[in-house]
Amino acid sequence: MDQSVIDQVELLRPAIKREWGALLRAEPTLSPLGHPDTLTYLMDETITHVVKSVHHHSLKSWSNAPPCCWPPCRNTVSAA
Repeated sequence: MDQSVIDQVELLRPAIKREWGALLRAEPTLSPLGHPDTLTYLMDETITHVVKSVHHHSLKSWSNAPPCCWPPCRNTVSAA
């Protein structure tokens, strides 16, 4: 990953957190785990993790990774 891209993400960190906080507050909280202040606080750790991951892995390694699927793609309903 180009260092200039990482630098731009770091410069945009406050704006990312601000926008994320606004989006979280646009909908009512349904559980304590969804509290906007908690989720906004965790954005610093999330952005740091993403930047480190992108910095230490090539684009090719990301594109060769198997697709992530959650919840797992399997049929849990039995056929009757």
